[in-house]
Amino acid sequence: SKHDDWIVEFAKNIQEEIDAAASQAQLTSTSGSTEVSEEIKTLQETNTRLQEEVLHYQDVLTNTESLLSNLQGSIEKEELKWHQKLQQKEAEISFLKGQAPSVNVELSNLKAQLDGEREEKSVLLQRCSDLENNIQNLKKQIEQVESVRNTLEKLEEDLKEERRKAVELVTEKSRLESAVIKEQDSCKAEKDKVVQLQGEVTSLKKQLSQELLNTSLISSTTSNGVSNGKSVDVSGESEPVVKSGEVSSSAATLASPHASTSSTTNAAPSPKTTNADLPISSKESKPKKKKKEKKNGSAEKEEPTALDVQLEMETTG
Repeated sequence: SKHDDWIVEFAKNIQEEIDAAASQAQLTSTSGSTEVSEEIKTLQETNTRLQEEVLHYQDVLTNTESLLSNLQGSIEKEELKWHQKLQQKEAEISFLKGQAPSVNVELSNLKAQLDGEREEKSVLLQRCSDLENNIQNLKKQIEQVESVRNTLEKLEEDLKEERRKAVELVTEKSRLESAVIKEQDSCKAEKDKVVQLQGEVTSLKKQLSQELLNTSLISSTTSNGVSNGKSVDVSGESEPVVKSGEVSSSAATLASPHASTSSTTNAAPSPKTTNADLPISSKESKPKKKKKEKKNGSAEKEEPTALDVQLEMETTG
Protein backbone atom coordinates (compact mmCIF):
# COMPACT_ATOMS: atom_id res chain seq x y z
CA SER A 1 0.00 0.00 0.00
CA LYS A 2 1.04 3.65 -0.05
CA HIS A 3 2.01 3.60 3.61
CA ASP A 4 4.27 0.59 3.11
CA ASP A 5 5.91 2.19 0.09
CA TRP A 6 6.54 5.35 2.06
CA ILE A 7 8.18 3.39 4.91
CA VAL A 8 10.42 1.49 2.49
CA GLU A 9 11.38 4.73 0.80
CA PHE A 10 12.13 6.34 4.13
CA ALA A 11 14.33 3.41 5.25
CA LYS A 12 16.12 3.46 1.93
CA ASN A 13 16.90 7.16 2.25
CA ILE A 14 18.25 6.67 5.73
CA GLN A 15 20.48 3.83 4.56
CA GLU A 16 21.78 5.99 1.78
CA GLU A 17 22.59 8.72 4.26
CA ILE A 18 24.46 6.21 6.40
CA ASP A 19 26.42 4.90 3.48
CA ALA A 20 27.31 8.42 2.38
CA ALA A 21 28.51 9.25 5.84
CA ALA A 22 30.64 6.08 5.99
CA SER A 23 32.27 6.82 2.65
CA GLN A 24 33.05 10.33 3.71
CA ALA A 25 34.53 9.04 6.90
CA GLN A 26 36.81 6.75 4.99
CA LEU A 27 37.89 9.65 2.83
CA THR A 28 38.76 11.76 5.75
CA SER A 29 40.39 9.02 7.76
CA THR A 30 43.64 10.29 6.78
CA SER A 31 43.10 13.64 8.47
CA GLY A 32 42.83 12.19 11.86
CA SER A 33 41.66 8.97 13.27
CA THR A 34 40.42 10.54 16.47
CA GLU A 35 37.92 12.86 14.90
CA VAL A 36 36.79 10.17 12.55
CA SER A 37 36.17 7.75 15.30
CA GLU A 38 34.16 10.29 17.16
CA GLU A 39 32.06 11.11 14.14
CA ILE A 40 31.60 7.47 13.44
CA LYS A 41 30.46 6.94 16.94
CA THR A 42 28.12 9.88 16.64
CA LEU A 43 26.79 8.61 13.37
CA GLN A 44 26.32 5.15 14.79
CA GLU A 45 24.37 6.61 17.70
CA THR A 46 22.36 8.67 15.28
CA ASN A 47 21.80 5.61 13.14
CA THR A 48 20.73 3.61 16.14
CA ARG A 49 18.40 6.38 17.22
CA LEU A 50 17.08 6.72 13.73
CA GLN A 51 16.56 3.00 13.44
CA GLU A 52 14.71 3.05 16.73
CA GLU A 53 12.59 5.89 15.44
CA VAL A 54 12.06 3.99 12.21
CA LEU A 55 10.99 0.96 14.20
CA HIS A 56 8.76 3.17 16.29
CA TYR A 57 7.29 4.76 13.21
CA GLN A 58 6.91 1.33 11.67
CA ASP A 59 4.97 0.21 14.75
CA VAL A 60 2.93 3.38 14.63
CA LEU A 61 2.33 2.95 10.96
CA THR A 62 1.41 -0.67 11.51
CA ASN A 63 -1.04 0.25 14.23
CA THR A 64 -2.30 3.09 12.12
CA GLU A 65 -2.71 0.78 9.15
CA SER A 66 -4.58 -1.73 11.31
CA LEU A 67 -6.75 1.05 12.64
CA LEU A 68 -7.24 2.37 9.16
CA SER A 69 -8.02 -1.14 7.97
CA ASN A 70 -10.54 -1.58 10.76
CA LEU A 71 -11.91 1.87 10.09
CA GLN A 72 -12.06 1.10 6.41
CA GLY A 73 -13.89 -2.14 7.15
CA SER A 74 -16.25 -0.31 9.46
CA ILE A 75 -16.76 2.40 6.90
CA GLU A 76 -17.41 -0.15 4.21
CA LYS A 77 -19.83 -1.99 6.50
CA GLU A 78 -21.57 1.24 7.42
CA GLU A 79 -21.57 2.28 3.81
CA LEU A 80 -23.11 -1.06 2.93
CA LYS A 81 -25.69 -0.61 5.65
CA TRP A 82 -26.44 2.90 4.46
CA HIS A 83 -26.66 1.64 0.92
CA GLN A 84 -29.10 -1.01 2.08
CA LYS A 85 -31.07 1.53 4.09
CA LEU A 86 -30.99 3.91 1.17
CA GLN A 87 -32.30 1.17 -1.09
CA GLN A 88 -35.01 0.40 1.44
CA LYS A 89 -35.93 4.08 1.69
CA GLU A 90 -35.88 4.38 -2.08
CA ALA A 91 -38.12 1.32 -2.27
CA GLU A 92 -40.39 2.83 0.37
CA ILE A 93 -40.39 6.12 -1.51
CA SER A 94 -41.26 4.29 -4.70
CA PHE A 95 -43.98 2.39 -2.84
CA LEU A 96 -45.27 5.58 -1.28
CA LYS A 97 -45.15 7.31 -4.64
CA GLY A 98 -47.19 4.45 -6.01
CA GLN A 99 -49.62 4.80 -3.13
CA ALA A 100 -49.66 8.59 -3.30
CA PRO A 101 -52.89 8.75 -5.40
CA SER A 102 -54.72 6.43 -3.03
CA VAL A 103 -53.24 8.32 -0.10
CA ASN A 104 -54.39 11.57 -1.65
CA VAL A 105 -57.84 10.10 -2.11
CA GLU A 106 -57.80 8.84 1.47
CA LEU A 107 -56.53 12.23 2.60
CA SER A 108 -59.37 13.91 0.73
CA ASN A 109 -61.78 11.48 2.34
CA LEU A 110 -60.25 12.17 5.73
CA LYS A 111 -60.52 15.91 5.11
CA ALA A 112 -64.16 15.49 4.10
CA GLN A 113 -64.70 13.28 7.16
CA LEU A 114 -62.97 15.90 9.29
CA ASP A 115 -65.24 18.59 7.87
CA GLY A 116 -68.22 16.34 8.58
CA GLU A 117 -66.94 15.70 12.09
CA ARG A 118 -66.52 19.42 12.60
CA GLU A 119 -70.06 20.06 11.42
CA GLU A 120 -71.31 17.23 13.61
CA LYS A 121 -69.28 18.67 16.47
CA SER A 122 -70.92 22.04 15.87
CA VAL A 123 -74.34 20.37 15.79
CA LEU A 124 -73.51 18.42 18.94
CA LEU A 125 -72.31 21.58 20.67
CA GLN A 126 -75.56 23.30 19.69
CA ARG A 127 -77.49 20.28 20.88
CA CYS A 128 -75.52 20.27 24.13
CA SER A 129 -76.37 23.94 24.56
CA ASP A 130 -80.04 23.17 23.87
CA LEU A 131 -79.90 20.25 26.29
CA GLU A 132 -78.36 22.45 28.96
CA ASN A 133 -81.15 24.97 28.40
CA ASN A 134 -83.68 22.15 28.58
CA ILE A 135 -82.04 20.91 31.77
CA GLN A 136 -82.31 24.38 33.27
CA ASN A 137 -85.96 24.57 32.19
CA LEU A 138 -86.57 21.10 33.60
CA LYS A 139 -84.97 22.13 36.88
CA LYS A 140 -87.27 25.13 37.00
CA GLN A 141 -90.23 22.91 36.14
CA ILE A 142 -89.15 20.44 38.82
CA GLU A 143 -89.02 23.28 41.32
CA GLN A 144 -92.48 24.37 40.18
CA VAL A 145 -93.71 20.77 40.43
CA GLU A 146 -92.26 20.53 43.93
CA SER A 147 -94.00 23.77 44.84
CA VAL A 148 -97.26 22.52 43.31
CA ARG A 149 -96.78 19.18 45.09
CA ASN A 150 -96.29 20.96 48.41
CA THR A 151 -99.36 23.06 47.69
CA LEU A 152 -101.27 19.90 46.70
CA GLU A 153 -100.23 18.16 49.91
CA LYS A 154 -101.36 21.18 51.88
CA LEU A 155 -104.64 21.23 49.95
CA GLU A 156 -105.05 17.49 50.58
CA GLU A 157 -104.53 18.09 54.28
CA ASP A 158 -107.06 20.94 54.12
CA LEU A 159 -109.40 18.65 52.16
CA LYS A 160 -109.05 15.94 54.79
CA GLU A 161 -109.77 18.53 57.47
CA GLU A 162 -112.77 19.81 55.50
CA ARG A 163 -114.00 16.25 54.97
CA ARG A 164 -113.64 15.59 58.68
CA LYS A 165 -115.55 18.79 59.37
CA ALA A 166 -118.10 17.78 56.71
CA VAL A 167 -118.53 14.40 58.42
CA GLU A 168 -118.98 16.19 61.71
CA LEU A 169 -121.44 18.58 60.06
CA VAL A 170 -123.32 15.66 58.49
CA THR A 171 -123.43 13.96 61.87
CA GLU A 172 -124.58 17.19 63.48
CA LYS A 173 -127.07 17.68 60.63
CA SER A 174 -128.42 14.17 61.15
CA ARG A 175 -128.68 14.82 64.87
CA LEU A 176 -130.39 18.15 64.25
CA GLU A 177 -132.68 16.60 61.64
CA SER A 178 -133.59 13.91 64.14
CA ALA A 179 -134.18 16.60 66.74
CA VAL A 180 -136.17 18.65 64.19
CA ILE A 181 -138.21 15.58 63.25
CA LYS A 182 -138.86 14.94 66.92
CA GLU A 183 -139.76 18.59 67.40
CA GLN A 184 -141.96 18.49 64.30
CA ASP A 185 -143.65 15.38 65.60
CA SER A 186 -144.03 17.05 68.97
CA CYS A 187 -145.31 20.25 67.32
CA LYS A 188 -147.67 18.22 65.17
CA ALA A 189 -148.93 16.43 68.25
CA GLU A 190 -149.25 19.80 70.00
CA LYS A 191 -151.05 21.24 66.97
CA ASP A 192 -153.35 18.25 66.86
CA LYS A 193 -153.92 18.69 70.56
CA VAL A 194 -154.50 22.43 70.07
CA VAL A 195 -156.92 21.72 67.22
CA GLN A 196 -158.67 19.20 69.41
CA LEU A 197 -158.77 21.67 72.26
CA GLN A 198 -160.00 24.42 69.94
CA GLY A 199 -162.75 22.09 68.78
CA GLU A 200 -163.59 21.34 72.36
CA VAL A 201 -163.45 25.05 73.24
CA THR A 202 -165.72 25.85 70.31
CA SER A 203 -168.12 23.12 71.41
CA LEU A 204 -167.97 24.33 74.99
CA LYS A 205 -168.42 27.89 73.83
CA LYS A 206 -171.53 26.92 71.90
CA GLN A 207 -172.81 24.96 74.85
CA LEU A 208 -172.00 27.83 77.19
CA SER A 209 -173.75 30.32 74.92
CA GLN A 210 -176.75 28.04 74.77
CA GLU A 211 -176.70 27.61 78.51
CA LEU A 212 -176.39 31.36 79.06
CA LEU A 213 -179.32 31.90 76.72
CA ASN A 214 -181.30 29.25 78.53
CA THR A 215 -180.30 30.79 81.85
CA SER A 216 -181.48 34.22 80.76
CA LEU A 217 -184.74 32.73 79.57
CA ILE A 218 -185.13 30.81 82.79
CA SER A 219 -184.40 33.93 84.78
CA SER A 220 -187.02 35.90 82.88
CA THR A 221 -189.63 33.20 83.23
CA THR A 222 -188.74 32.71 86.85
CA SER A 223 -189.20 36.37 87.65
CA ASN A 224 -192.59 36.33 85.96
CA GLY A 225 -193.89 33.20 87.65
CA VAL A 226 -192.40 33.49 91.08
CA SER A 227 -195.59 35.04 92.42
CA ASN A 228 -197.56 31.89 91.55
CA GLY A 229 -194.90 29.54 92.89
CA LYS A 230 -194.26 27.78 89.54
CA SER A 231 -192.46 28.32 86.24
CA VAL A 232 -194.61 28.83 83.22
CA ASP A 233 -193.44 27.26 79.92
CA VAL A 234 -193.93 29.03 76.66
CA SER A 235 -196.00 26.18 75.40
CA GLY A 236 -198.22 26.38 78.48
CA GLU A 237 -196.74 23.45 80.39
CA SER A 238 -195.60 24.01 83.98
CA GLU A 239 -192.15 22.95 85.30
CA PRO A 240 -190.39 23.10 88.64
CA VAL A 241 -188.85 26.39 89.60
CA VAL A 242 -185.08 26.51 89.34
CA LYS A 243 -183.40 28.82 91.75
CA SER A 244 -181.00 31.46 90.61
CA GLY A 245 -178.17 29.96 92.74
CA GLU A 246 -178.41 26.72 90.80
CA VAL A 247 -178.17 28.57 87.49
CA SER A 248 -175.11 30.49 88.62
CA SER A 249 -173.43 27.32 89.81
CA SER A 250 -174.13 25.63 86.47
CA ALA A 251 -172.62 28.54 84.53
CA ALA A 252 -169.55 28.53 86.74
CA THR A 253 -169.18 24.80 86.24
CA LEU A 254 -169.27 25.22 82.47
CA ALA A 255 -166.81 28.15 82.47
CA SER A 256 -164.17 26.69 84.79
CA PRO A 257 -163.13 23.66 82.65
CA HIS A 258 -162.83 25.86 79.57
CA ALA A 259 -160.58 28.39 81.32
CA SER A 260 -158.26 25.71 82.67
CA THR A 261 -158.05 24.05 79.25
CA SER A 262 -157.11 27.22 77.34
CA SER A 263 -154.43 28.28 79.86
CA THR A 264 -152.30 25.09 79.51
CA THR A 265 -151.96 23.59 76.05
CA ASN A 266 -149.89 20.61 77.24
CA ALA A 267 -152.55 19.58 79.81
CA ALA A 268 -154.96 16.79 79.01
CA PRO A 269 -158.22 17.97 77.42
CA SER A 270 -161.20 18.19 79.74
CA PRO A 271 -164.07 15.86 79.05
CA LYS A 272 -166.88 17.23 76.98
CA THR A 273 -169.96 18.33 78.81
CA THR A 274 -173.00 16.44 77.63
CA ASN A 275 -176.61 17.21 78.10
CA ALA A 276 -176.72 14.61 80.81
CA ASP A 277 -174.32 16.69 82.97
CA LEU A 278 -176.35 19.88 82.64
CA PRO A 279 -178.99 20.88 85.20
CA ILE A 280 -182.55 19.96 84.54
CA SER A 281 -183.47 23.52 83.88
CA SER A 282 -180.91 23.68 81.07
CA LYS A 283 -182.19 20.51 79.46
CA GLU A 284 -185.73 21.71 79.63
CA SER A 285 -184.97 25.22 78.46
CA LYS A 286 -183.62 24.14 75.06
CA PRO A 287 -186.91 22.95 73.57
CA LYS A 288 -188.58 26.03 74.97
CA LYS A 289 -186.16 28.25 73.10
CA LYS A 290 -186.70 26.34 69.88
CA LYS A 291 -190.42 26.57 70.29
CA LYS A 292 -190.17 30.26 71.01
CA GLU A 293 -188.04 30.83 67.95
CA LYS A 294 -190.40 28.85 65.79
CA LYS A 295 -193.25 30.76 67.28
CA ASN A 296 -191.69 34.11 66.59
CA GLY A 297 -190.68 32.94 63.09
CA SER A 298 -186.94 33.80 63.31
CA ALA A 299 -184.02 33.28 65.73
CA GLU A 300 -182.79 36.31 67.63
CA LYS A 301 -179.10 37.14 67.36
CA GLU A 302 -177.27 36.68 70.64
CA GLU A 303 -175.13 39.50 71.95
CA PRO A 304 -171.55 38.41 72.95
CA THR A 305 -170.93 38.46 76.68
CA ALA A 306 -167.66 39.21 78.56
CA LEU A 307 -167.07 35.47 79.01
CA ASP A 308 -167.42 34.92 75.26
CA VAL A 309 -164.86 37.65 74.56
CA GLN A 310 -162.40 36.15 77.09
CA LEU A 311 -162.82 32.67 75.60
CA GLU A 312 -162.29 34.04 72.08
CA MET A 313 -159.08 35.83 73.14
CA GLU A 314 -157.71 32.73 74.85
CA THR A 315 -158.54 30.60 71.81
CA THR A 316 -156.84 32.94 69.34
CA GLY A 317 -153.90 33.45 71.71
